Amino acid sequence: AALGAHTPHDKATAASKPIPMPLPAQVRILMSQHIGAPAKALVKKGDEVFVGTKIGEAGGFVSANIHSSVSGTVAAVEPFRLSNGRTCDSVVIKTDGKQTVDPAVQPPVVTDKASFMAAVRECGLVGLGGAGFPTHVKLTAKNIEFLVINGAECEPYLTPDTREFLECSDTIISGIAAVMKYCEIKNCVIGIEANKPDCIAKMTELVKEMPGVTVKPLPSRYPQGAEKNLVENCTGREVPQFGPTGAPGLPADAGCVVMNVTSVSTLGTFLKTGLPLVSKRVTVDG
Repeated sequence: AALGAHTPHDKATAASKPIPMPLPAQVRILMSQHIGAPAKALVKKGDEVFVGTKIGEAGGFVSANIHSSVSGTVAAVEPFRLSNGRTCDSVVIKTDGKQTVDPAVQPPVVTDKASFMAAVRECGLVGLGGAGFPTHVKLTAKNIEFLVINGAECEPYLTPDTREFLECSDTIISGIAAVMKYCEIKNCVIGIEANKPDCIAKMTELVKEMPGVTVKPLPSRYPQGAEKNLVENCTGREVPQFGPTGAPGLPADAGCVVMNVTSVSTLGTFLKTGLPLVSKRVTVDG
């Protein structure tokens, strides 16, 4: 039987085009925006930065680069207390209002698995479904047979994945193609809840000519997008309770890797333009 809660879905913003947030006079960018070690700040007070300038270097294997989302001048590099009580470094930037893209932003040269993985790491890409797990770590898994794209968007109010499917299908497709090619994954299943028929129709049409890629309509219930549920519903495989080392089981233990749809699309954008992860859609509703 299908498990989960039948929460009423209220996707009131599904048809709304995103509205860019007004640029604040000052931003504070934390060096900890991902699971794992905080990034190490690369800039100092007085430095000029642009959109896409790398301002934080990954602080370990499980970590992620941080890039500026604004152009302006660094006003401070200082500790900041997080909601969990810990502190991490933050970079305070006085914005110049121009949103100039860093001249160094260029598409990466990708020719093989090593250069692809270097590009994923350089992008600062993390899971954009909420967990913030560094993507390059996830893609190091061996013997992966299925790439599962999480477009379930089972939370009752959220609609960013819907907008991603409708507005950015080209970079979703190119991101999927790159992951399948360089990580040698033969199959891809794009999981989308059945309450998004326009997304299902659009993606089904686009993947027709892509060998090994299918779209799977999913029941609309919470938590359909949870990794273990998603893997089972998209591939029929069960993520084991424990992996070979005794740690809790991961999708990789079932031969799967799961990527959020906006994450794979952001990767597609980075490979095409060189613009790293500097923005994200959020839903404002309630």
